[in-house]
Amino acid sequence: MRRHGFIVDTAANGEEALALAEQYTYAVVATDQCMPDIAGMDLVERLKLVHPESTYVIVTGDRSFAPVRANGTVRQLVIYKPWSSRDLAVLLGEAVELFGRRRMQQVRQTIPAPSRVGLPILLLEDSDAIANRVTALLHETSPGEFRVVHVDNLKSALTLVENQRYAAVLCDLNLPDSEGVITVERLHAVSPSTPLVVLSSMEGESVSLKAVQRGAQDYLVKSEIDGKKLLRALRYAIERKQIQSRLELLTHYDQLTGLANRTLFRHELRQALTRDEARGARTALLLLDLDRFKSINDSLGHNAGDTLLKHVASRVLSSVTEFEVVGRLGGDEFAVLVSNVSSDDDVSRLAQRILNSFATPMRIDQREVFATPSIGIAFAPDNGRDEETLLQRADSAMYRAKDRGRNNYQFFSSELHERAVRRMQVEAELGSAVENQEFILHYQPKYKLGTPCTIVGVEALIRWQHPAGDLRQPSDFVPILEDTGLIVELGEWLFQAACSELRRWTNAGFGELRLAVNVSPRQFEGDALVPTVKKALADWDIEGHRLEIEITEGVLIKDASAVRRTLNELAELGVRIAIDDFGTGYSSLQYLKCFPIHSLKIDRSFVKDVARGGSDAAIAAAVLALGKALDLEVVAEGVETIDQVRCLEQLGCTMIQGFLAGKPKSAPELTKLLSAPQSF
Repeated sequence: MRRHGFIVDTAANGEEALALAEQYTYAVVATDQCMPDIAGMDLVERLKLVHPESTYVIVTGDRSFAPVRANGTVRQLVIYKPWSSRDLAVLLGEAVELFGRRRMQQVRQTIPAPSRVGLPILLLEDSDAIANRVTALLHETSPGEFRVVHVDNLKSALTLVENQRYAAVLCDLNLPDSEGVITVERLHAVSPSTPLVVLSSMEGESVSLKAVQRGAQDYLVKSEIDGKKLLRALRYAIERKQIQSRLELLTHYDQLTGLANRTLFRHELRQALTRDEARGARTALLLLDLDRFKSINDSLGHNAGDTLLKHVASRVLSSVTEFEVVGRLGGDEFAVLVSNVSSDDDVSRLAQRILNSFATPMRIDQREVFATPSIGIAFAPDNGRDEETLLQRADSAMYRAKDRGRNNYQFFSSELHERAVRRMQVEAELGSAVENQEFILHYQPKYKLGTPCTIVGVEALIRWQHPAGDLRQPSDFVPILEDTGLIVELGEWLFQAACSELRRWTNAGFGELRLAVNVSPRQFEGDALVPTVKKALADWDIEGHRLEIEITEGVLIKDASAVRRTLNELAELGVRIAIDDFGTGYSSLQYLKCFPIHSLKIDRSFVKDVARGGSDAAIAAAVLALGKALDLEVVAEGVETIDQVRCLEQLGCTMIQGFLAGKPKSAPELTKLLSAPQSF
């Protein structure tokens, strides 16, 4: 049913269904009749007392089964197994529409009919004579505009403004149970959104200033008022309060989605943490980040991106109850606050419900767009007691969800905390490492098969010579360089270092070696890559065709037009383009048609078992045939055994790379290898 656009929650038994129904009101409840704890009809009888507006569907294989017809307007249906998915979708669609109409009718019934009496004004005045005079002045100046409700003590006034809505309050400062500006303070504290005008016999700027500072919109002296002054003061107070409310709305709510903005959400989080700590309860924070939002935004445009964010807000709101707070913290980052958490399972169900709401595509500019969230969850006091810590912990859990394939939720753990601390330490060290040039290059040879085999190229691979003395591998730091953008800053050094070594080998007489350099997707952002490559080639007098840029297929889908432009500019310099790990990404043949590709590298995962035949050998053969047909060079990487070499030779492969051919070596070590031809 999710494929038809429905948001679906599931329960394994009746008790789970009852627990869900306590949190959500469902348009449709569908239940099997034969359940282990509560029979389907018994469950329906219990639920319809609480949710009569829902449609109830009994699913059964017993063709003789017929439910007892419900009294009143409760709708009950039977679906017999096996059912038609199409018929079921139609039935549920009708039920959802009926549910919407019933809800709208309930809303209309709760909206009061337009009143013929004026706006309610609460008059707090202990003198009946003055109260009658104020009422008469308002009636004479603007008949029917206001309806005055009179009380003579603060206690009664506080009760009224707490339980009813007034257009404004007129209050005296000398009352039987309150005196001075404390009256204003207490009224404002109970109903801060209600405009307040002081009507007092006390003169003097100090008193009026204090009253305004405590929350009043205006201050009138009784001896000086007339109908026009009183009317103007009330109208201005109401208008100023409305403007103030609109400004608060702009300050505290996200203008695009209408959700609480970062400021308001953090305030609500602080309040919830204080309340839950006082009552010994737990607070849950769910942090949501859209997967690959940037690529969607770049490909469809910012207007479509804004529309997508509105859809996201709507789907998250549809997944929560009225008791949860939903906010947009910025960009494509959203958050859900759950107070007074009773169990982890409740939060898990909520997270899964949110994920389920994204199972169907969103319609944007006549296109269907799939967007999924990664969700990180942290609890207070388990994972932290203050808002900052909780946000950091939820953020760590969210990144773990992304690392685990996206479109899932993860809870924060102590292991995640340790990993986050280590990552922050490595980030700080890498900043210094880039500045101090603590990196070196190792080179892995590429062999052309034959007798003898010859080295025709080398791939430059970066290593981090850590100040502690150990040599760190790319997997330990390159992902962090990419995330932080330091990889772009490091790019100029890398090309300069690799080209300078290639120049030394050329001067030493080692022929027309080709140099391959891996380029990160981040290096395609901006306009620095082509000038960096051009400068390195010029500085070391290297012909363009002797440099090869290795990219993964993921680069080609980020911003196709910008990437194509960059690759074409590199190709104009003579630089060759190779697709690394071919076959493990999107493997679209469109890339080979639209981009200037010169070489394919068969991923090691297909080379590992190539000698055993089967699908790996078939895939390798297909890539080799594709390369031959398109006049592309094909290199098999990850070659470690003679059997793999023999099999690849039989399939028509002529170039290999891997530990059998040679592990990555320092520049001096590779220089020695270049002097010694090798056979396999």
